[in-house]
Amino acid sequence: DLSEVTAEGGDWNFGGRGWNPIGSNDSYSNLLFEGIFDGNGYSISGMNMNIEKQGANKTEFYFGLFSAVSGIVKNLTVGGKIQLDLNLSTKYSDPIKVYAGGIAAYSKCGVFENCINKTEIIVNEELTANGRSYTFSIGGIVGRTDSMSDDSFSNSTHISRCLNMGKINVNVCNYYEESNYVAGIVGYNAQVSAVIEKCINAADIY
Repeated sequence: DLSEVTAEGGDWNFGGRGWNPIGSNDSYSNLLFEGIFDGNGYSISGMNMNIEKQGANKTEFYFGLFSAVSGIVKNLTVGGKIQLDLNLSTKYSDPIKVYAGGIAAYSKCGVFENCINKTEIIVNEELTANGRSYTFSIGGIVGRTDSMSDDSFSNSTHISRCLNMGKINVNVCNYYEESNYVAGIVGYNAQVSAVIEKCINAADIY
């Protein structure tokens, strides 16, 4: 139960914002988890993140239990709340990309088996920066999948027997070019050979 350690004054309350994702590199970046994380049927609860005005000098953000996975995550239940009020007004020229998922924000040929997400994900953002492009990829299990250079079946993301029970509420207003993807299992699948099977979304998506 991460509730106390990620609360105000807790040992794992990263910068007053709650949980610091595995692979975040203390900056919500995407260092890949390449090992095997076997939850052995146990649950992680109270994984709470409350992010406001994060990183005006950054253009990519990854939020979840893991920031990015190329290994295996299995037999795990995760519960909590991810609240993003990012205030991403900035004048940098590169597009801003935001990825969030209950289990992982991003998968690069990762494997997810028998995972249950009960984490609620809430994104509120009114984007007013001048001439900017934004991409939000929000999923109950994984925010976005991507491939290695070899986009083959043997080198692809596999998501099987996963269940999303966490409500997703995304309220984003883009005044300029927009690409917003929200879904119960995977927000955006950018990998032709990815396998998503025997999964259920049982939560409301707004």
